[in-house]
Amino acid sequence: MNIVFASQFRDSSGYGSAARSYLKSIDKVIEEYNCSFNILTIQVESISTITQEEDQLIKKYEIDIKQIDQHLQEEYILIWHQPTGMILFGDQALKADNKWITFKKLLENCDKNINMSVWESNKIPELWHSLHKKYNTCATIVPCEWNREAFSQNGVKSYVLPHVIEEVNIESKPIKSFPSLKDKFVCFSMSQWNNRKGFDLLVKSFYIEFFNNPDAFLVIKTYMNAMNLKKGDMVKQREYITNQILQIKNSIKKDNQLSKAKILVVCDVIQYEHISWLYEQSDVFVLTTRGEGFGLTISEAIMHEKPVMVPDFGGHVDYLDPKNSFVFSGNFMPYLGSPEHDYDMLYYEPNILEVCEKLRQCYNIWSEDPMKLKDMGKKAKQYIQNSSYDFESIGHSFMSIVLGEINSNNSYKPKVLWSNSTQKKLDLLKDIHKGEDCYILTCGPSLKNYTPEFLKERLRGKKIFAIKQAYNHVPEIVDYHFFNVNNFEVYNYTNNRPIVFATSAENELACCHKVWTNKQDYDIFTFIPDDRDFNQALCTSLEFDKYLFDNTLLRPWGPGMMTEVVIYAAIHMGFKNIYTIGWDLEKPGSTKSSHFYENKSLIRPADPMKQEEISLNIETTRHLHKWLKKKRINLFVANDNSYVHKSVPRRILK
Repeated sequence: MNIVFASQFRDSSGYGSAARSYLKSIDKVIEEYNCSFNILTIQVESISTITQEEDQLIKKYEIDIKQIDQHLQEEYILIWHQPTGMILFGDQALKADNKWITFKKLLENCDKNINMSVWESNKIPELWHSLHKKYNTCATIVPCEWNREAFSQNGVKSYVLPHVIEEVNIESKPIKSFPSLKDKFVCFSMSQWNNRKGFDLLVKSFYIEFFNNPDAFLVIKTYMNAMNLKKGDMVKQREYITNQILQIKNSIKKDNQLSKAKILVVCDVIQYEHISWLYEQSDVFVLTTRGEGFGLTISEAIMHEKPVMVPDFGGHVDYLDPKNSFVFSGNFMPYLGSPEHDYDMLYYEPNILEVCEKLRQCYNIWSEDPMKLKDMGKKAKQYIQNSSYDFESIGHSFMSIVLGEINSNNSYKPKVLWSNSTQKKLDLLKDIHKGEDCYILTCGPSLKNYTPEFLKERLRGKKIFAIKQAYNHVPEIVDYHFFNVNNFEVYNYTNNRPIVFATSAENELACCHKVWTNKQDYDIFTFIPDDRDFNQALCTSLEFDKYLFDNTLLRPWGPGMMTEVVIYAAIHMGFKNIYTIGWDLEKPGSTKSSHFYENKSLIRPADPMKQEEISLNIETTRHLHKWLKKKRINLFVANDNSYVHKSVPRRILK
């Protein structure tokens, strides 16, 4: 199987930086593995600061999107390295971008896929679980143990793969016209300017603790957004950030005096050699973040031999040397006022008094013996170098995870059903039961005529379909289960895992997120494009051939799952004889369905039927039977009292 790795390889964001490091690590080891490896670049930001060497490496593996249809015909696993929810953003903001279109094709047609992502609270959004469910994601890869716990809460397998932390092999370059910081105590901080990064806490702490220390400088390298930048945008961002800092400064007074501490802001996307120079000018790196999945800038600071001042919780603690770092505590707080977070997600709010205390401690060390800070930075770097964060170790770990998923077998369904492609799944099921008998259990009252014990004995070795709650009657013997959004309940497949068809006239993501919930497993989703125009319903049009799976994946409005998808699935799988049990339909004139189970609290109880619906459905079964006979497929009903048209022969189970 081929490997395709999609990420923001040319962006300046943390995801972009991590992607390039992962690519370098894979490049170090890929020749040791017998597999094909390609990448797809998704560019979100309008500014790129990658080096010529990095650009050449990206081009070495970059997929030719003009040949994408050829790639889709081959077996491949897709690793998509991006925030899970970016799929929805991309569908809105990047929908006309050729590379985004290619990415969606790869995701929707892959044989397996792994989401490589990061999150910064104790729970990932429920919508992310829904997206993993919709796209049949077999596993996630995350950079720290804390993230692994968050991502695996809903049962998706999760692996820890840290980012690469390697030696800095670049010659630094000064930033022109930058003020001299000689003989100053310099704290450096770098990240995107947003609430999670906690710059408000850092600015407050710095102004408070160094109120009377004019020799204390805080340098902040930041920007707010690098997407779709226009001329002058960075100037506006710098003005906004500077105004926020001034507002904080003006709020901190003593004897009507303002703090003497100095803060310099570099608001831009700059080359790494300039960033490296900023690290060199500093005595300590400080980040009062409210949550880190890994903390790339923290690891970069350590590799520049700078001691770091950071919270005692987050993804960075996996590689942090606590003895040679300044760590402060915090408290878990609910995320409020953030569109990406629910109130029951927790972030880590740093204790501002402890931040002040650590700043003073670091300043005192600098005042007494600056070499001690440098010694702490060297030891923190050695701590990382004694662990497995180098390119080759990460490259081998990446390949081990991916190849392990490629070679893993699923115990309950064919391998190709891991694919996101409905077409590929149905291709696998084509004529898989050619010439066999199929028994379809439906939810009519007559299903109770057959006890579970009788059915398990009588149908032993047969292929069993079950519609909705009929699955619960004999879950041990069901091979294929069908449900939609009406009269829904979450089905437990612990006794026996069937292959599951889900059908709806609503968007799949909306169904699995709001109706079925992430607790519900399914393998194949089929869409009904129109359930409003009764003149187009199958019971009216009788266009049976039109909706064979060989002709279209779209489903007709029956009404009713039997004629929308179940009979078509049986035909597609090649069954010769179809026996229905519990397929009773309703007495003409009725508008309410009767079921074999007692009334219960269900999600989305079905709407009342139209007055003419029952008589039309009964008549439809007559035409369905004749149509099946032409295909040399026999249809039977296992109940004398069924309202299925009398022309359909009865075959009572004995």
